[in-house]
Amino acid sequence: MISGVRANAPVRLAALFAPELAELDEAERATTVAAIHALTMIDGYMNLVERHHLDDDGIAGVYRTGLRRLLTSLSERVRRYDFR
Repeated sequence: MISGVRANAPVRLAALFAPELAELDEAERATTVAAIHALTMIDGYMNLVERHHLDDDGIAGVYRTGLRRLLTSLSERVRRYDFR
């Protein structure tokens, strides 16, 4: 069951972030989904708990910061292109 959930995570993330990913080419879209997936994997969560001793608020802050920076960078790259 868990392996099936993990296998489908990139597909679910791509759907969740579809509006932000829509203007990217296939390679950039795949790289961005991989970055979001890596940021939100359970192993990363456990690292934040066990190694960095963060509580739920600290972990939420890490995720907010990481996703905000990733999506802001993505948004800035998209704005540089003229898609007309």
